[in-house]
Amino acid sequence: MQVATETKAGSLQRESRRPLTENDMVRMQIPPRFWEVEVDLIPPLSTMRKTVCKYIDNVCEMASQGVGLLLHGDNGRGKTAAACLCLMEARRCGYTALFFESAKLKSVVINQVAFDDDQTLWDRVQTVDFLVLDDLWKGTTDSKGFGEDLLDELLRTRSANMRPTIITTNMGPVQALQSGAVKKSTFQSMRETTALVEVLGPNMREHAENGIADFFKT
Repeated sequence: MQVATETKAGSLQRESRRPLTENDMVRMQIPPRFWEVEVDLIPPLSTMRKTVCKYIDNVCEMASQGVGLLLHGDNGRGKTAAACLCLMEARRCGYTALFFESAKLKSVVINQVAFDDDQTLWDRVQTVDFLVLDDLWKGTTDSKGFGEDLLDELLRTRSANMRPTIITTNMGPVQALQSGAVKKSTFQSMRETTALVEVLGPNMREHAENGIADFFKT
């Protein structure tokens, strides 16, 4: 694990920070469209940008304290891109990291999907240093509560072992509780190790769509 030292200013100095390789990106399973994402893509005055920048600057302290993020808000606000930025910085500093789509949770466990020759993807999700859970509460609910139980086990395990989890979701915590998408006990566990960030701002997908449309008009 990456060693960090405290400076006089109180911030953490990250040692041995290194560039990312293509193998890093593939092993982290970050979708290729996020490989080149930069902080500048996040609106400059947004709460999310301030939070993400502070998280990145203190990634070693976040690792030592097991602190993650829950980025919640409407589609197209850059939540997944922001989460990937945090994940990539963690890897630059020597931590293991993984991007995981929440909707695949049940199928990964049922089908015992492999990550390595000696490790399942479910094991990796539980034990990796930094985890991004993308689009949480999408596709995890079912009539028998199997998905909710898996999610509860995952978040509790990671919290107990002080492994940061960075979550993106369209539903805020209150909405998720009211809809039954998450157990109250699960949410209480998350609150102990997670900074909740409401993501506002323009829909960046609309900007991209307009750019494509304009290209074909000319």
